[in-house]
Amino acid sequence: MDKALYEKVKGYRTSLAIVKEMQNSGLITADDYAKVILALAEKYGLYLGTIFSEIDLLYVDGNGNIRH
Repeated sequence: MDKALYEKVKGYRTSLAIVKEMQNSGLITADDYAKVILALAEKYGLYLGTIFSEIDLLYVDGNGNIRH
């Protein structure tokens, strides 16, 4: 991951932590949370594939969701 992308993801994740705490405290609803995370991704110039690109969803320590 290059430095510019790292800074974008870091800003997004920091903001996301604050918004998640707002949801946990009951200040915003789950629907509000969903809207905010998409707005944050747009603000930081990210798309969901970028944010989660390092997570291997098909194979995690042998306990993935697809059987071979």
